[in-house]
Amino acid sequence: MGWLYILCLFNVILVTQAQSGRSLACHQRWTLIFANSANGTTVYGEKDELIKATLSGADVRIFIPSWGPGGYLTSIQNTQTIRNNVCAQALFHVSKAAYDTFQEVPYFWFVNLCSTGHVHMARYFIGNHVSAGINGDYVDMQWYIRQYPDPVYSHTQDGTVISGNVRDVIYATEAGADIRIVDRQLGYGVRMDNMEVSYDRTVAAGQSLWHVSERMNGPNLEFQGDDYWWFSVWSTDGTVDISRWNVGEHVKRGNSSMQQSMNWYADSCWQMAYKHDADGLLEDGSLELLRLAVETGHRVKVLIDGAITVEPDQINVRGGHINAEILSLASKQDLKTFTDDVFWDWRVLATTGTETSEYFNVGEYFNRGNTIKKKPMTWFIDTRTWNRVLVNEKDGTVLAGSKQQLIDAILLGAEVRYKLTFTSNAITHQADNLEISADGNVGAMHVRSVSLKFTPGSAYEVTFQNSPYWWFTIVSTTGKVDISRWTVGEHVNRRHTHLFVKVEWFVSF
Repeated sequence: MGWLYILCLFNVILVTQAQSGRSLACHQRWTLIFANSANGTTVYGEKDELIKATLSGADVRIFIPSWGPGGYLTSIQNTQTIRNNVCAQALFHVSKAAYDTFQEVPYFWFVNLCSTGHVHMARYFIGNHVSAGINGDYVDMQWYIRQYPDPVYSHTQDGTVISGNVRDVIYATEAGADIRIVDRQLGYGVRMDNMEVSYDRTVAAGQSLWHVSERMNGPNLEFQGDDYWWFSVWSTDGTVDISRWNVGEHVKRGNSSMQQSMNWYADSCWQMAYKHDADGLLEDGSLELLRLAVETGHRVKVLIDGAITVEPDQINVRGGHINAEILSLASKQDLKTFTDDVFWDWRVLATTGTETSEYFNVGEYFNRGNTIKKKPMTWFIDTRTWNRVLVNEKDGTVLAGSKQQLIDAILLGAEVRYKLTFTSNAITHQADNLEISADGNVGAMHVRSVSLKFTPGSAYEVTFQNSPYWWFTIVSTTGKVDISRWTVGEHVNRRHTHLFVKVEWFVSF
């Protein structure tokens, strides 16, 4: 099938969707809704509108002008209203020596940002429960949102329906949609890292894995010290299961279950791209269409086991096939409940039909086993607009677009994805945070990747290394890729190096 035909087909899909009722939502831009000074004074917008947006399921990104010479844009993992303010956790940071370079002995750098101007920071050395410091500050902030449509389903604590239908959550999950919940009692909003539908298709449940313990301090939320991960499973019958584990070690801090009233939101800007059987043989869609979407910056979701949808943390394209690294899955004993001893359920999914799994204890270098299976899979692509704004050669030479276009997008709160082109494969990441340097370059950090290798005997697949390490990267518009490697579950340095790579930059405003 020719590339011209595939490109035309892709355009037809987007045009068809643009004519549908959901077109306005799918072409919605990131919008500056509120800005505060360091002392909490309103600089732009109304704080009430920010609160209303977060309680209506909006995604949030925050730009901080004073961090870095040109400013700093960060993704947000969860939000919560507190005393007529909003606080947001930004957890995907590793400490840096410069905008494009990690520290030699880096630490995780967790940030809590509040609309009062208060920012609270907790630091933990990678692979252990040793604090590298905790402190507060006050900074200017610009809050950008992308609004979801009205909730597709709403219920009370005991699961009694208020509006909508649980089937709409299930249909949206099976169509690859982003699912977001708002806990009306807590004023808490979060996007699900993965979703699962029950066998009888009556209940859906989603995991939220990226939350660190916090406490109230006046109008702010702050990290409490001696922190733990706060894993949760949210179910459409009102059940919330919570499992707590120390940051950096395999020490359980308790588990609990409660009933909460929730609103469920679905971002339906997704399109089925490719469906194959367990041998990787086409059943529907097109592998070429999926690959083209990946290579032009679009996000991807995968449906596995006919019930679980999840977004890859890293995508490798090798020999024309897609390999998706999945790190945002944790073990469950059933649809709505974590196992007592929680472990990571990491997978690499390939369009050949191969699923490779590794099971590591949370916070510990202990491999509980691995499996290799052949499975049918369905792949989805997001249909929002992604623009290629810059291509830089490995020496930083601009081949297309401009660095200023990328900077302008960051200043507008845009999401950023990039593709690294190597000799034997290409890797695509989402930027977790971005910093603009004094000389007009950009450094994009990505922290959720575990080391992979080419699968022996295969020209198409990648798999986990035997002794895997976290593979933290900062990619810059100079072509430099700074890499800090740390053994999974241990404070063991596996090398800090850099290389130079051709990079293509994509933005979704």
